Amino acid sequence: MEGREAGEGTSATPSMSRAFALLQVLALNGVPLYGVYALGWSWGTVLVLYWCETLMGTFFITLRMLLHRRLTHKRGYYRPQLGIKQNDKPFKAFVPEFVAGSLIFNLAHGLFLGVILGLMLKDRPDVAVHLSSLRKGLAAMALIMVGSFALDCQNLRDRPFAWIRALAQRSMGRTIVVHLAIVFGMAGLMFFDIKQAPFAVFAVLKLLLDLGSLSEGKKIPKEAPAWAAKIGGIAPGGEEGFREQYRKEVGCEERLAAEDEEEMRGRRNG
Repeated sequence: MEGREAGEGTSATPSMSRAFALLQVLALNGVPLYGVYALGWSWGTVLVLYWCETLMGTFFITLRMLLHRRLTHKRGYYRPQLGIKQNDKPFKAFVPEFVAGSLIFNLAHGLFLGVILGLMLKDRPDVAVHLSSLRKGLAAMALIMVGSFALDCQNLRDRPFAWIRALAQRSMGRTIVVHLAIVFGMAGLMFFDIKQAPFAVFAVLKLLLDLGSLSEGKKIPKEAPAWAAKIGGIAPGGEEGFREQYRKEVGCEERLAAEDEEEMRGRRNG
């Protein structure tokens, strides 16, 4: 169950943090949109930019993790958090779990993206133009990410573990958006000859995901919603059995969240 509270640092109010996060979302999503509609960038260039943004995001989130772990020694870093497995076994710690999962998914998506670009650009030999646009877009996105990283570092010691866990979850969510863009984009290219399909799908889904993530941070209710209890009541045990199981899972989630915030002095950062 998801829903751990993604707390804010004490050096900035929640409203200021959300404002900075909103500015970053709008800026990062605005770079490729401006490139397409104002500078005439190709759909292929923009799709590569989106993929590179996810890859760069993995790098900067990992940096935040390493610094935050060293400053806070939170217990949550020393157990898996994302449910990713290696050879059917869970990872032993949060950082390697996130890095391995992100890189594997993104590199696999990069191979499929290469196929899409091959179909898009087979009749357009102006590779130099695409590379020039790509460099400009990457420079703008990197500058935004460096600025966001610098702002976060100002109060990194005061931020809870739930904050970094939420960042990692949102990053993994973007890999799902990449996957959907590839699947529907390939379908659009192969069956309908819609060359802008990958960009259109990715742009809409990613913007909705990024904006939706800004409203996260509320605690899940301790009691199951009525509609969920009615649906869950179909199973053995009925509604009351479902409600009791729901309470147990919420309690377990709250206990784990509290343990994640504990300090572990003397533990090697591995």
